[in-house]
Amino acid sequence: MRRSPWLLAPLAVFLLFLAGLHWGAVMIPWSVIGAWLTGQPIDPDLQTILTVFRWPRLILAFIVGAGLSASGTCLQGMLRNPLVDPYILGVSAGGSLGAGTALILRLAPFLGISPVPLCAFAGAGVVIVVVYGLGHSSRGLHMNRLLLSGVAISAMASAMLALLLVWNNEGMAAVVFWLMGSLADRGWTELGWAVPYVGLGFVLLISQLHRLHVLRLGEEGAAHLGVPVERVKLVTLVATTLITAACVSVSGLIGFVGLIVPHATRAWLRQDDPRYVLPLATVLGGGLLIAADTVARTAIAPQEVPVGIVTALLGVPFFLILVRRGVD
Repeated sequence: MRRSPWLLAPLAVFLLFLAGLHWGAVMIPWSVIGAWLTGQPIDPDLQTILTVFRWPRLILAFIVGAGLSASGTCLQGMLRNPLVDPYILGVSAGGSLGAGTALILRLAPFLGISPVPLCAFAGAGVVIVVVYGLGHSSRGLHMNRLLLSGVAISAMASAMLALLLVWNNEGMAAVVFWLMGSLADRGWTELGWAVPYVGLGFVLLISQLHRLHVLRLGEEGAAHLGVPVERVKLVTLVATTLITAACVSVSGLIGFVGLIVPHATRAWLRQDDPRYVLPLATVLGGGLLIAADTVARTAIAPQEVPVGIVTALLGVPFFLILVRRGVD
């Protein structure tokens, strides 16, 4: 295994963090950033911009990008389908319905937390429970049935959201902006909300990495080697759902990160062992979303482009290349 990815990827992410602190509607000099990082006193206004706005947003961008990439990596490996992404099971549609409901009904904050991430997380959770129930039988979890159930429930949730917008279109602009994915106005509160769920999801995924590696042999082959296949599938689904629901609840829908980063990582490493792909995909996914969010903040400053648009502009060509080359 080549060492260069493990050196270059963290270095690139570090440089992207610095660039994210520097660039924005207000350009902050490198000397000020250096002073801030070393704890020296700086202008109070710049201190506020760095501490309250840019730093937590950059961390959140890294966590969301890392979470979506990790979820995509494990789902693609478990389902042995390279075109699967974290939203395939309906988590995004459920989160959209929950967030849209909160925005349209203008629900009040709960315990100081915005109702949008709370309702988005709840909506995603309800959908995945329904999808899992439909995909499970006395013989275990049927992946094809699970995927088809996810597609069907996603369509139903999207239709319900459209019906809400027809009933009350006053919140349409806010809903559409949320659906495009954005980290605007996100800070320490959203970060504190997302980290526990994403962290728990990562712990569960890491605990299954060796078994996911064996599962590449196929379910029957893995079972003959003593792998509890049904338990591995359940834990992986729970973990990826926790991560994806938490990410969607604070950022909206940010597409293609969970699809393209696992592919790019496997190509760079020239292997598909999840024990190696997952750590690097996590770093690359976080770095990609930091870069995309920095572009979103600065492209037409002081206005912002939804970061989901930036990732789509990057992801669609990559996806078409995959389709053209053919995917096994």
